[in-house]
Amino acid sequence: MGELKERSPAVAGTMAIADIDDDFRMNDDIEIGAVLSDIAWLGTALTIHTQSGATVDARVLCADLPNHRLLLERGMQAVDEQALTVSAVNRFHGAIRGAPVVFQTGMLRKTKHRGRLAFEVPFPASLYYVQRRRHFRAAVSADAGFTCVLPLGTGVSLRTTIVDLSLSGVRLRGPAGSVLALAKGAEVRAASMHFGALGQLHAHVKVMGCWLADTDDANGAHYGCAFLDLPFRAENMLQRIVTSLELQAANRALVLGAPTRR
Repeated sequence: MGELKERSPAVAGTMAIADIDDDFRMNDDIEIGAVLSDIAWLGTALTIHTQSGATVDARVLCADLPNHRLLLERGMQAVDEQALTVSAVNRFHGAIRGAPVVFQTGMLRKTKHRGRLAFEVPFPASLYYVQRRRHFRAAVSADAGFTCVLPLGTGVSLRTTIVDLSLSGVRLRGPAGSVLALAKGAEVRAASMHFGALGQLHAHVKVMGCWLADTDDANGAHYGCAFLDLPFRAENMLQRIVTSLELQAANRALVLGAPTRR
């Protein structure tokens, strides 16, 4: 399936998939079904962006979990219905209690639901549910040189680059070949994080998700990790590092005239 490549401002209802932090990506069928069921229960309207650039709003009628399909109301103008009928790739935007939901599917199919005209949409392979973070996440500049070494057992370690950091977790970038060794749910003991002049930190982490990097580097992958049983001293050090990163970002923003947070 192709992709809608255009970029848009990262706000609810207009954000492009390429603009969304991959920490928010869901790939599990059960999790995706739960989110779509919530949208259907709330009666939320979804905004659909077609491959031709048309924008159409449609209310969700039902999330059919057994058949992995979403049913949408088909009560729109003929020109909008035609745009949806011929579009091979469609991007959907909605929200659950203010938290944006974004996903992409293939072609919609005309059908009926309880005697009403409807569109049938296959469940997506992945979905982004942009829930509010528990802690502010500080981005690490590419030239900072912050690294994390993950021991994988039997004397093998994976060296990664730290992409961003919060009091509850860290996002790493490394070679994609280690995705199997670091599948979702894997726990890594004694991960060693190096923050240059800011010091070093050792912590146990749990992999919450791993995905291929959306760049020209086909061998790159991201690993979203949560800290486990972080000692009080390590937590204090982490707070100092996050604060330092946030101040650096604020200073850069003052120079460039850009906002400090997304």
